Amino acid sequence: MDMASPDRSRSMEDFLPKDLLGEIFSHLVDARDLSRVAMVNSSFRKQCRYAENVRFNCQLKNILDKSKRDHGEAQLRTPFKQTVVTMMKTFECMTTLRLEIEEDVQAKRFKEDEVDKTSLWLSEGQFVRSWLPGVSETLTSLTIIDYGHQAIYHPSPLLQLVSQNCKQMERMELRNMFLDLKGCSTLARMKLLKLKCVKLMDNGLQEINEVMPMLEHIVLELVVGLRQAKLKSDMVKILCLTCITRVSVIKLESNSLKGLQLKVNNPDEVRVRAPNLEILTIRMARRPESILEFNRMPKLKELLLGANEMSVLEKVSTRNKSLQEVYLDIPCMLYDEHGSWRGVKRDSLPASASIWKSLKNCCRELNSLSVGPGFWFGLEERIRERIGEMQHPADEDSSAMEVEGNRQQLVQVAVKEQVTQPWSSMKRLTLHLVIQEAELSFGLLSTLLQGLPYLEKLDLYVHKDSKVEIQTLRSRLWEIFPRLSVTCESWSKHLKFDGFTQLETHK
Repeated sequence: MDMASPDRSRSMEDFLPKDLLGEIFSHLVDARDLSRVAMVNSSFRKQCRYAENVRFNCQLKNILDKSKRDHGEAQLRTPFKQTVVTMMKTFECMTTLRLEIEEDVQAKRFKEDEVDKTSLWLSEGQFVRSWLPGVSETLTSLTIIDYGHQAIYHPSPLLQLVSQNCKQMERMELRNMFLDLKGCSTLARMKLLKLKCVKLMDNGLQEINEVMPMLEHIVLELVVGLRQAKLKSDMVKILCLTCITRVSVIKLESNSLKGLQLKVNNPDEVRVRAPNLEILTIRMARRPESILEFNRMPKLKELLLGANEMSVLEKVSTRNKSLQEVYLDIPCMLYDEHGSWRGVKRDSLPASASIWKSLKNCCRELNSLSVGPGFWFGLEERIRERIGEMQHPADEDSSAMEVEGNRQQLVQVAVKEQVTQPWSSMKRLTLHLVIQEAELSFGLLSTLLQGLPYLEKLDLYVHKDSKVEIQTLRSRLWEIFPRLSVTCESWSKHLKFDGFTQLETHK
């Protein structure tokens, strides 16, 4: 009897349960890996049909012009879109799909005869219609990263097609597209929408809310074309809005909103009513005549502000006394094309004559404060100006020691004018410093710390081109404030406050 023949006829399913095989193959997300596995045997090919999470990456070799491939400049390969359409017909229960133009292709700009350009536009209607119906009943998550920023000039019917076919859709992330929501059906299960580098119509945010009424998380990053951002919803918990083109009106009303980020330029009107808001991030240039209202936010705890106007902070904080943490990022750094520091952009500094006083008056109950270099540099500049106003011409008979002593006294007077009254609620302070004059900076810092009697943690980030030794600064602070926990490090490029990160961790 041939004992080997029965073993040769047995398939992998005889050794491993179908459920276990399915679990193993579910971790093979990349479509290329699934293709390789399917070629092993019929059993594997059958199990690959049940893959739930699939990713297709468009590589440079998939879009080379056919004539170049035929002349031996590249191996003959099936065009990317054709590969997608063929493979999509084999899947039976896909829930998550990612279609992406790889980064090396995104970084290139091709000549007319170099590539098959029809393979580049992943949101093009004919292509979407060729694969979408086959997975429409099971698909719940869709990510498409189209080719380059120029894709926003190609109107796409993607949202119309998805809304008409995929009633189970819960999550979409789309990048580099021109999206029009007219003619869309309701997507009642949608919870999360992320759009980056997209063009929308004038009232795109309002249209999104109408088509996807159950959205909880909306991220619109690097948006073009939006003129009026209006939203009224009791479902949205996180909203991030970053616009390249000018948005004239922003009106947001929500009882459910927990986190809000706004990055816009020169709006005429900003009105926000969000009684349960906890985190607010704002970076905007604002004209004096523009309307700015942040009402009914009694639960606001964290504020991330990137601006050079203290009036923005005053507007936000006046009626929100519950603030516990403030991140104040006043941009002031100038870099050359190689990323090297060139100095301070003085026209971006705050216009307030008393920055620290304004901040303290706005946020009396603050526990934690983190400020960017523009804040500190502006504070030093004001003190330096005040010293100049008080300083008399040096007497010819005065010694250098006497002149220096007089200047130190003026520094103390000017600093105390800016930093007065204790701030008893402050527990943690983070400062990014560009120090131009060591003694002035140290005098300001030590006086400021004396006004923070309950401060527990001080984090100092001193720019590498500052005129001070970090070790010397740390040692002098420890001598005066021995109980204070001090961290002192050098930095070369300012770490910008990231509102998206704050909101992502908060959700």
